Amino acid sequence: MLSQRGYTFLELLIVIAILAILLAVGYNGYRKARWRAEVREGIALLASTLRDARSLAQRYNVTARVEFPAPRNFTLKAEDSSGNTYREYKRGLPPYLELHYTKNTKTWKLATALGKVSYTPPFGETGAGSTLFRVRHVRDTKIAACLRIVGVTGKVVVARACP
Repeated sequence: MLSQRGYTFLELLIVIAILAILLAVGYNGYRKARWRAEVREGIALLASTLRDARSLAQRYNVTARVEFPAPRNFTLKAEDSSGNTYREYKRGLPPYLELHYTKNTKTWKLATALGKVSYTPPFGETGAGSTLFRVRHVRDTKIAACLRIVGVTGKVVVARACP
């Protein structure tokens, strides 16, 4: 008698079903991890722009402004006391990220409503109270990151958690 070795069709279907379930669960985790990374990248871009503005005001004795002309875009413009442009560049977040701000942590508004953040020489002060910015993903609004401009000093601090 010949012995038959191999798997039956039913056994192969069960293995394929188990693999499909594992892949579906793994892909969902991968997708959310990717979204969290995109949000971290967006908040880092905003933080570096604000820190650059503060540094320009301190180092080169110029007025530096970060303006928010569109919902996901921001520009940095540094001018000396004569109105000459010292440095200017534009940056933007990808379309799957949203940028909001608040002064009281209760009502979030689009950053365009804020208009601008100005840093004045020689200490890079903002002359305003604390402002909290939030970048969040449009596909999962629970995935968000925040940064705070602290008081009149204008220091930028990336927050550990978003309210």
